[in-house]
Amino acid sequence: MNFLKQYYDRLLALVALLFVVVALFVLLAKIADIRKGIAEYQPIPNPPPKVKRINFNPVDQLLMSIENPAEWQTNTHRLFQPPLMIVDDKGRPKVEAEGGGPEVNKQGIPVEWLKRYDLDFRNPNIGNEDVDGDGYTNQEEYLGESNPVEAASTPSPANKLRVVEIYQKDFPYIFVGYSEGQPGVFTVQLNHSGGKTELLQINDTFGGGYKIKALNQKRDKRFNAKLNQEVEEDASTVTIVDKNGQDLMLEKNRSGKTSEWFAKLLYLRDHKEIEVNEGMEFELEKSKFKIEKIVPKTEVDIHIGDVVVSSVSDRTKTVYDLKPFNPKQDKKGDQQPVSSEPPGKNEQAPRDRGRRGRGAVGAQ
Repeated sequence: MNFLKQYYDRLLALVALLFVVVALFVLLAKIADIRKGIAEYQPIPNPPPKVKRINFNPVDQLLMSIENPAEWQTNTHRLFQPPLMIVDDKGRPKVEAEGGGPEVNKQGIPVEWLKRYDLDFRNPNIGNEDVDGDGYTNQEEYLGESNPVEAASTPSPANKLRVVEIYQKDFPYIFVGYSEGQPGVFTVQLNHSGGKTELLQINDTFGGGYKIKALNQKRDKRFNAKLNQEVEEDASTVTIVDKNGQDLMLEKNRSGKTSEWFAKLLYLRDHKEIEVNEGMEFELEKSKFKIEKIVPKTEVDIHIGDVVVSSVSDRTKTVYDLKPFNPKQDKKGDQQPVSSEPPGKNEQAPRDRGRRGRGAVGAQ
């Protein structure tokens, strides 16, 4: 008993150690069994899913329809289908000998319109002929909506107007110098092309409607022809308000241009030239016209541009864009144009022919 009391603590520790060793061996044995079970485990595979078979018949039918497209069927309802035409190698409509298919000839004249006036629609040059002898071709009669077989019925004379040139006129005065009588008070000298001299101060009026607006003093290098070199000279300018209320600038000892644009028109019937400017009214064959606007194409050439003229009557105002004069197509005094192109290329139609979609008529 004394022995147990003396070594009680040590015996208890030894028993605990033995218990831990035994438990460790048991645990290792269990782990070995688990590993063996995992290695021998054979899972039962799941059966494959059932897939529905695809029907490829619609795809095959679509491929067959693409490879063998259906032919167009004849459609007598032409609400959305244009009429069939026979065209030449340049894509222009041709006229059949029987006059059956096409609706317009090579010059753009409807066959129905030619038949209405008993004109030979089979004649490829019918548009250039003047059946009634009134000085207008059949093509011009069609574009002007007049009767081609009645001499008293003619298109507007505006169809025979051509633009020869667009230009500005020289300003009639030249700025030659200035003087300062009192501090800040300047007297400007302008010489008229007719020999008259004007001594003017700022805000003075002259020449029937012009006004001195400002004097701009400056010096600049200019080429001197006598010295054959550049020298510093007085390059002052004066600003003048013209009769239309627009500013223009005159350089010292140099001619200037008016702000107003002019146009020279040619009337082909009697090769008469007419000089016009915006707002001007004139008369041709008892018809009155007004120049609506003159627009130069300054980015190309200041001598060419657009001229718009309107006929003046009590009820309506018809507007025309005038064509430029072409020596190859517009012979002076020649009453038959050289061109046989369809309208829209070389022939200018008035804007008010609403049934052909070229413009509109506005009440005046």
